[in-house]
Amino acid sequence: MLNLTTDITDFKGLIAAMGGPSGASDATGIDRRALCNMSSRNAASSVHWRDFAAGAAKRGIPVDERDFARWEALAKVERELAEAAERVAA
Repeated sequence: MLNLTTDITDFKGLIAAMGGPSGASDATGIDRRALCNMSSRNAASSVHWRDFAAGAAKRGIPVDERDFARWEALAKVERELAEAAERVAA
């Protein structure tokens, strides 16, 4: 069972919890293909954050722009760590 307070930790998880790209599209109004791309990149432009927040609220998912900003910051740190690890390994 999905625990909404701990299991959704990124955009990919949010899109999945909203019913995948099709369900998320229905809830947010964002194009399904764009949502597929966002899910595969595990990132979303801040232009869409309000749509995500509204769509999540429609689905009863308690997330907002603060969560999205935190996810983006964590993803940036993860990318930087991966790049540093690659440099050290080279």
